[in-house]
Amino acid sequence: MSLSATSSVSRRGKDGKGASASVSMDIETDDNTNNEKRPATGRSMETEDGEEFDSSDEEEDCTEDMITEIVRGIGSSSCGKRLDNTIRARKLLSREENPLLVPFYKAGCLDKLIPHLQRDKESTLQFEAAWAVTNIASGSTELTQGVVDAGAVPIFIRLLKSPNQQIKEQAAWALGNIAGDGEPLRNIVVRAGIIPSVLEAIASVTSSDPVTLVRVLAWVLTNLFRPKGHAIGPCERRDCLLALKQLLQHHDTEVVVDALWAVDYIAERDDDSLSDVLDCNGLVSLLVKHLNSHEHERIIPALRATGHLVVGSDEQTDAVVAEGVIPLYGRHLSPSNPTAMRRDAAWALSNITAGTKQQIQAVIDEDILPLLVKAVGHRSLELQREASWALGNLTSNGNGEQIEHLIEAGGVEALARVLPVTEISTVTAALASLNQIFKHPELGGNAIDRFEEVGGVEHVEMLQHHNNPSLSDKAKDIITNYFTQADEKMEVDS
Repeated sequence: MSLSATSSVSRRGKDGKGASASVSMDIETDDNTNNEKRPATGRSMETEDGEEFDSSDEEEDCTEDMITEIVRGIGSSSCGKRLDNTIRARKLLSREENPLLVPFYKAGCLDKLIPHLQRDKESTLQFEAAWAVTNIASGSTELTQGVVDAGAVPIFIRLLKSPNQQIKEQAAWALGNIAGDGEPLRNIVVRAGIIPSVLEAIASVTSSDPVTLVRVLAWVLTNLFRPKGHAIGPCERRDCLLALKQLLQHHDTEVVVDALWAVDYIAERDDDSLSDVLDCNGLVSLLVKHLNSHEHERIIPALRATGHLVVGSDEQTDAVVAEGVIPLYGRHLSPSNPTAMRRDAAWALSNITAGTKQQIQAVIDEDILPLLVKAVGHRSLELQREASWALGNLTSNGNGEQIEHLIEAGGVEALARVLPVTEISTVTAALASLNQIFKHPELGGNAIDRFEEVGGVEHVEMLQHHNNPSLSDKAKDIITNYFTQADEKMEVDS
């Protein structure tokens, strides 16, 4: 649906789509810096006898013949030789600079390493092999697919129940890398039954378990929902939301941040997923709690998640508004915040101003209009666009008194100043907003005077000749409906 003077503006997801309508615009959607894949590098672990080994103890570059020798040794019938060579391979695969993923993969190491994942009685070897395979899975899609084709997925899912916490963590890490490659491989791990196992692992976490285990499990859940598609059914999705609610109460920021992103990915998926988030008792309150944080890494995904929730129906939006999101959106729209945060706050507010007059009034009562007006004038095109849509939705859905609040806040001048920008969706939103304002007889005179004082008419006249037909038509309508008579009167007077 396009933004027009004759129709209300639908709410929009971050991909530019609302729950029931689409808008022809694209928005950069992922500020999540938690990588889809993570190599296991630079860690210290302990063997069962207490001996510590460290991935920083790296070997020098080795020749193709040396790699072939190591791979042959991994498959040795000698316990000592296969462990020594698996450790050598792991070190070369897990170093931070130039890990030898492709050479080992081409040398056939997976055929030798995968059987070691089954050696429950040789836990050190099992762990070392899991670590090595995890790093191969962190590579290109070809390498990750190779890990899947070698039969590692069901083995790693089984290892999520390992009594050895290090092995359990490594198995989760490997599965996270596989799921994080994209939708096809994510679907494979889901069909293999990862969700019940990862949820059981999360539920069984105790206070004595290392926080690294919880972090990896939270990240795995995030990667399961990161790709689009509907591989995860409604029952499993609701079970995951219960686990995410548990993780959102964890003391560790990294755990919470991944859980927030996972909820965001679920909320933006479709109407049923959005409803499941809202129906998960206490979950929205936790999202708002983190929205009220002063840690940027929490605020951004909390903004995204709650912003997707207010894409829903008016009743669903009311439920989120009742949790106190509007003043927090206003706080995050403040000029002192990073532009990306302000952009997402403006986007969330645009979904609220697309709602009822009561919801619009709640935005006005929090004195947010001046912040939106200021955001329209920002140099960031993305922030301009989102703020323009927020104001446009207000003019389409608000009453005369509410539009008057916008005029008094400087909205007409701000909208006039964005008309010269090159971003078509922003200019379209601004023109539609101005048309809505001008057509109110009790407000139009004041608004038109303000518009003329800042040179808005000249900008609209130029837009009449724009090569985008929809945009030029809107510009022509404004000139014809509100400024032609004034021009004719000036000609007569002269």
